[in-house]
Amino acid sequence: MSLIAEADEDRYEPSEPEPSLSPDSPISFEEREEGLAILVPARGLLRGSRGLFVMALGWLAVTLPSSLVVIISLVSERRGEAASAGIDEIMVSLLFALVFVGAGVAMLLIAISMGRRSYQILLAADGLTLRTIGWRRQRTDHLSLEDLDQISVGHSGMTVNNKRIMEVQAFAAGNQRKALGMLTTCSDEDVDWAAWKLEQTRRRLRGEDYSADSSAGSTSPSNGRLVENPE
Repeated sequence: MSLIAEADEDRYEPSEPEPSLSPDSPISFEEREEGLAILVPARGLLRGSRGLFVMALGWLAVTLPSSLVVIISLVSERRGEAASAGIDEIMVSLLFALVFVGAGVAMLLIAISMGRRSYQILLAADGLTLRTIGWRRQRTDHLSLEDLDQISVGHSGMTVNNKRIMEVQAFAAGNQRKALGMLTTCSDEDVDWAAWKLEQTRRRLRGEDYSADSSAGSTSPSNGRLVENPE
């Protein structure tokens, strides 16, 4: 895999030949002359959260009991003393407990959101349409083919257990910041494949040079089907 720029070691475009999907990939797709459609269903808490759910539970299992023990012990030591004695120490401990426990709760909510997130991606002559269906809402984003400058792999900004979570990123012309990010719930293999496939399709639709291995007409053997363009 070749890096696009040495200044950003977390962004790259998968190299030739075409990357392979992981053996247990949930991705289904259909490729035609008019474009490419990719479906990614929700993967559940364990797989979809990329380890964040387990990390959140471990974090809460440590911070919640230890915080309660510290606070209870401080309160017990102050019994019989003046009401104001040691109150500052208790409040500081309570504040730290809220911060650490709150961080665990936040990680847990993010993990649940990732586990229930699904994607519908359509790249056609009118551009790239991304529909993200989450836990409580769904969102549709669109980037015209004319403005779609590049599709590659980049760091999502999330790190779980010292492992950087990668995603497919779409960039608009003249902008170094990603316009769209997707597939954070998928394995690195699947992210590489999706970025390669989408980039080759983008080049083909724009009349640019593209890999001969990315010829139209291929469909995933399981349940590949064309996604309707979200309204």
